[in-house]
Amino acid sequence: MATPKTAQFGTWESPINIETITAESTNIIEVTATANGKIYTVEAPPSVDGRCTIIEYQQGKSREVLPPDYSARTAVHGYGGAAIETTSKGAVIFADWNTKGVFSLDPTTKKVTAVLTADPQVFFADFDVHPHHPEWILAIRENHHSQPEEENSLVAINSADQTIHVLASGADFYTSPRFSPTGDRISWTQWNHPDMPWTGTKLFVGYWKGDGTLSDVKEIDGEARNVSINQPKWGPDGTLFYISDRSGYWQLQALRQDSAKPETIILDGLEKGEFSSPEWRLGSSTFISLTSDTIVATWIKDAKETLISIDLPSSKYSVLSDSLTGINGHAVHRLSDTSFVVIADSPTVPKALYHVELSQPRLKIDILKSSLPLDIPDVFYSQAEHISFPRTEGSDQLNTTSHAFYLPPKNANYVGTPGALPPLIIDMHGGPTTHTSPGLALTYQYYTSRGYAVALPNYAGSSGYGRKYRDLLDGAWGALDPADAASCVTYLVKTGRVDGSRVGIMGGSSGGHAALEAIWMFPSVWSAAVSRYGISDLEILVEDTHKFEKHYAFRLLFADNVPDDEDQRRRVYRQRSPRFHSKEIRAPVLLLQGSEDRVVPPNQTEMMVRSITENGGIAKMTLFEGEGHGFRGKENQRRALEEQDQWWQKYLVRAEEA
Repeated sequence: MATPKTAQFGTWESPINIETITAESTNIIEVTATANGKIYTVEAPPSVDGRCTIIEYQQGKSREVLPPDYSARTAVHGYGGAAIETTSKGAVIFADWNTKGVFSLDPTTKKVTAVLTADPQVFFADFDVHPHHPEWILAIRENHHSQPEEENSLVAINSADQTIHVLASGADFYTSPRFSPTGDRISWTQWNHPDMPWTGTKLFVGYWKGDGTLSDVKEIDGEARNVSINQPKWGPDGTLFYISDRSGYWQLQALRQDSAKPETIILDGLEKGEFSSPEWRLGSSTFISLTSDTIVATWIKDAKETLISIDLPSSKYSVLSDSLTGINGHAVHRLSDTSFVVIADSPTVPKALYHVELSQPRLKIDILKSSLPLDIPDVFYSQAEHISFPRTEGSDQLNTTSHAFYLPPKNANYVGTPGALPPLIIDMHGGPTTHTSPGLALTYQYYTSRGYAVALPNYAGSSGYGRKYRDLLDGAWGALDPADAASCVTYLVKTGRVDGSRVGIMGGSSGGHAALEAIWMFPSVWSAAVSRYGISDLEILVEDTHKFEKHYAFRLLFADNVPDDEDQRRRVYRQRSPRFHSKEIRAPVLLLQGSEDRVVPPNQTEMMVRSITENGGIAKMTLFEGEGHGFRGKENQRRALEEQDQWWQKYLVRAEEA
């Protein structure tokens, strides 16, 4: 290899460009499979402008099976998820985004048949089909005919006569309805406001009577406000497995058929890690039973996922892969007693669909489909390093510890100018209750391969570190998260890794809110900022947001002490709303916004721009027509990346002094 060129950080030429990121990049969203080994995924190539299609994988070949008039996507709880499921006869049940109807797809002929008469105001998702009577389909129903807000319920659909039978109602939310292997029981979770699914849920089991009704319904586990239960699944022998954070970490539980009380699956050394993540979308599957004795699971420590196999009789585990990460959502599905599929990424491969075979003599992990096939050598990829650093900036949590992933500049063809340090881009994840994993993300590699450093804070409130860390943001949203970002910069500057005079911050949604908060709270730290559909006015957010998040902000802003007085609440809203602090902002701000965003409506961004410019600051807004909360269309993705790149070039990459 030739001697690397010396050039200013941020100006290096890279094989990773915007075309690389957007050229036929496919989002592999969820996976399921049939008993005979046919695999089905929901995928969304940008070239079809947001449409979600169904792909069949069998014997090393793949084909699209969903006709172009349909889109397998849901809208239940606002964020959707769990759009497809298979039946014992090989059909695929799916929810259609366009009509909001439920349909049955014959993959062989591509024939689509209505399961229900579609009503555009009634949404369905999170299906499970009876193992012996496939005409019965469990689902979550969201009725938007109700006022003032939609009504959620657990239902059984009889596809033979297109009738709907309500199994459970009255709670604000339901998820994860599942038949037992014999079909005589069902399990589900539910919760009420003010909880979110990661703060307090309850697990129920009832006996299925075969006619659309239940009997002997019992509450198994969970506690409002204090214990989060998720992913209930039946093992082949009728054991109900699920995950609970009662210990302070999401740990696996088992309710045996002959037991009235669940037990924790104790794995030596894994007690201080987690087997789940916040369920923003329906249908989470990060573990699965292969046999009555074997579970494959995702274990998370310091926001990094590790894939393991658990032998239940011995309570022992083995690591299948410590490089596959980013395993979340509807990601793991059983194929056989010794094989499964998983959606994951790694430090050198973007999101992909993997087939894993456990049979001897050796473990086999093969890629069935990559979201973006690449021929870029690994020497151009920056490896994420987990860092922990002290809180040193503007926080009542001073000298406690926060966390991040740090990606240094990396390009085999270049080195930086002697004596110079790279500019830094901080990216704040959304949520805020989620986390960033260390897998390959080409957007970050785009910058690191050009000579930028990138840091990804898993700030207070992030998942992947246990419930205590997740709860740190309660009452401190908009204060502690931006302070963690500033503390991350201080740490990287003090340790000699980055140029403290060239630091930018960006984020999407709640991450955009954190970025906008950071630039007024710590104005001397930042040279520029980018907000992608970020929240600028919390009062308007609380008034405008959808049912799923209607009470979410209260816990984040007030913990358990929500003021009864509206004026007291308004004072906190304004204190944590960046548009009311624009006079403090010095950094130029680029704001990217979808015109059809229901989670953070465009008026939030418009008001922020107006406030900044009226106070003499620099702000530019770009509106993406037809886009919602995130950009799905290929051209819009390209345009958003181009605008961000130009912003950083203008404000972070400056001519170095001779």
